[in-house]
Amino acid sequence: MWNKCGIENVNLRRGWKMNRTWLSTITGSTLFYTTILLIGYFIFIGFISPAFLSPNNIALELQHAAPIAIVAVGELGTLAIKQMDLSVGGIAEFSGVLVVMFINNGINLPLAILLVLGIGVGIGLINGFIVSVGINSFISTFAVFEILGGLSLVLTKGWPLSANSSFFTFISNFHFLGLSGQAIYAVIITVIGGIIYANFRIGRYIYAVGSNIEAAKISNVDVKKITYLVFSLSGILAAFSGIVSASFLNVAYSDVGSNYALPAIAACVLGGASLFGGKGNPIGAFIGAFLITIITDGLVMTNASPYWHDVVVGFILLFAVSMDLIKRRQY
Repeated sequence: MWNKCGIENVNLRRGWKMNRTWLSTITGSTLFYTTILLIGYFIFIGFISPAFLSPNNIALELQHAAPIAIVAVGELGTLAIKQMDLSVGGIAEFSGVLVVMFINNGINLPLAILLVLGIGVGIGLINGFIVSVGINSFISTFAVFEILGGLSLVLTKGWPLSANSSFFTFISNFHFLGLSGQAIYAVIITVIGGIIYANFRIGRYIYAVGSNIEAAKISNVDVKKITYLVFSLSGILAAFSGIVSASFLNVAYSDVGSNYALPAIAACVLGGASLFGGKGNPIGAFIGAFLITIITDGLVMTNASPYWHDVVVGFILLFAVSMDLIKRRQY
């Protein structure tokens, strides 16, 4: 009997230890605090403006978050291998300009989209090559961002370009189950990304490269291929985000992507990614992008000046990086 009681006590202690470990893992995640912040902000803004919590407004917030969320899913891969892609804003705006120019010059719409997506992949591969030869990703991708931004200005001369295609506008503005097209694209991309990172070998390889590149090499992981892969994915998703944004507005702007990179990075880190690599998931990145969007849109609904947008995004990024650093020191 004593033996039986002793076994039960041991099992209880083991169970308590496992529960405590599980709880510390959950509460030690940046995504946990991001979710709490998201819920708290909804409650706060709901008291000030109850209309903010309406289903229609939530669907609108998802629509607004979609371009950043799509970019963030691509950005996540570069952060996971301990790199960074600042060219995503330039790729997005350049892609929007190109697709509208192609359409207006008589190129078939599906072909125009495929060409632009291919260009996005090509730019990503160039980024991957530059990084793989040892050049700092922060500097190199920022240089690519500047080049693409300049090319967008050269092509548009600083003026917005309107697309001569009603179907191009329909691509992002159709609605299904209350959600706009661009919100649906963001959800689908996030779900597919989450499945790949969680269940496929390539996801484990990406995390392995970011966690310990030397150990990954010993385990026969082709680091160069992974680098090319994540930067090409970042490129094609940034290009797709630019196409979706241009379609939604039916206008391509030469500066639409200037505010994409840092919010996308902040969204990834808020969603559990680390600037030190080896962590993160697309669903968390989507939640982070949604949080950034509702905070900035909440400022509008409370009649705050839109000029506070950059200030808020800066504080969010600082919060995310601080949480990442604190968590790293603890664990």
